Amino acid sequence: MTSQEIAKLQEDAKKRLEKLQRPLYGSPHSRLLVRTMVEHLMPPIRTVVDCCASDSRWSRDVIAPLLPEKETHYLLVEANDFQPYRVGMEEFLKVNRDKRKVVWKGAWDREGDMELIQQESIEKGQWNNFIAQVHEPGAKVPGWDVVKRTPIKTIRLDAEVQRQQMPGPYFLKIDGHGSCREILEGADLLLDQTVGIEMEGYGCRFHEKVMLFNEMITYLENRGFLLYSMSDILPRSTDGRLWEVEMFFLRRENPVFSTETFDYNAAMRKGLEAGILERTTP
Repeated sequence: MTSQEIAKLQEDAKKRLEKLQRPLYGSPHSRLLVRTMVEHLMPPIRTVVDCCASDSRWSRDVIAPLLPEKETHYLLVEANDFQPYRVGMEEFLKVNRDKRKVVWKGAWDREGDMELIQQESIEKGQWNNFIAQVHEPGAKVPGWDVVKRTPIKTIRLDAEVQRQQMPGPYFLKIDGHGSCREILEGADLLLDQTVGIEMEGYGCRFHEKVMLFNEMITYLENRGFLLYSMSDILPRSTDGRLWEVEMFFLRRENPVFSTETFDYNAAMRKGLEAGILERTTP
């Protein structure tokens, strides 16, 4: 074996070790819900639309391991052209690149020119890349005294999947920082072929256009989707008020909604099989 071959093996081993050591994105409960939806409750997904995808971590860690690598299309949309995000995206694009597309624009209800508004972090002069929202140019955000404004282009999700020629059925994930309604308003045609949704829900109206989680449940019910489950409740640190919760939706006609009863014994069996519950002996 040549020195170059040995070096390559060492580099491959290092990358595998780093992958094993990297914490997975999402809680075990939320990953289990997505797995249950994909493996048992939905028809085969042709395209995953990951909106506000940051560095691709949700697509990479949560749903990609559940889907056939060579057949599944991915559309990742991210408005914040942040260097660490680009590194993660490029890593995700190394596999099956012809079916994985990244769009560095904001998802909205119309296509055009908008602004990405960011709050300043605790460290003075550092911009918080995890509190970023798309707004009309020049918009004021109550409570945000210091902001960074970046001009961006916006797209409609339904137009973008057509441009990229990505087929349904779709699974839609939205991490919208309060802009979920605007994103969904730009996804009319996509929603017609969407079989599952994961998205943030909010307990506080931190700007005037935010829909609270209960309002979003009603909104999506009117669009043909029912709430399947929730996970990852995040309280506000100052007083414990609900700040955010992860919500999961399936189409209204999904068989999971055909019964409203609770089978205790079946639930216990499934919990034991999934490792959620531990068997105890008297």
